[in-house]
This record gives sequence, structure tokens and C-alpha cells, in this order.
Amino acid sequence: MGVSFSGEDFASALAQGEDLSIVHCGDKIAALVRTQMTPKFFDDETLDDEAKQMVRTNRRALTFSDAVLQMNISLCKRYQLGFYSGSLSGQLRLEFKP
Repeated sequence: MGVSFSGEDFASALAQGEDLSIVHCGDKIAALVRTQMTPKFFDDETLDDEAKQMVRTNRRALTFSDAVLQMNISLCKRYQLGFYSGSLSGQLRLEFKP
């Protein structure tokens, strides 16, 4: 995939009420999209801690990049966010649809 969101990125996007949040590194891009099902209230400190724990747990069986991707998908499921990835020069791929 190439680029993903951190737990702090998720917490910030949700806390600030962002409808669209984008991260990129070079040509790689990832996007979170708020939906009508996304909760309005959450504990941002807990979210970041949970994200870090997910990555540590996933690292037992996956590469770091894959562990972070799985954390991104898990948090999108929990918070009902759309998740896309791809490159700036191409079409984005839907990774998770709530």
C-alpha cells in the first residue's frame, strides 16, 4: 500500500470533524472518509492507544506495513469510515466500505 494513517491521525480527523482526511508520501496516498454512521463522540486518547496495541499484536504475524494497514481497516470498521488508497497518478482503490 505504501502509506497509512497513525492512531493519532485517526483521533485528529475524528476530533476535528473532518469529512475527508488525506495522508501521502511521495506518490502514495490514503484517504479516510467520514460517513453518516461515523460516531460524533469518542475517546481520542483511547483510540490512539488501541491503534498502537493493534499494530503491536499484528506485528507478530505481519510486516510493519501490513500490520498498520490492518489497524487502519480495523479502525475504519469500528468508526464506520471509508478508507481508500492508491497513488496520486492513478485511481484510488476502496480498501474498506462501511
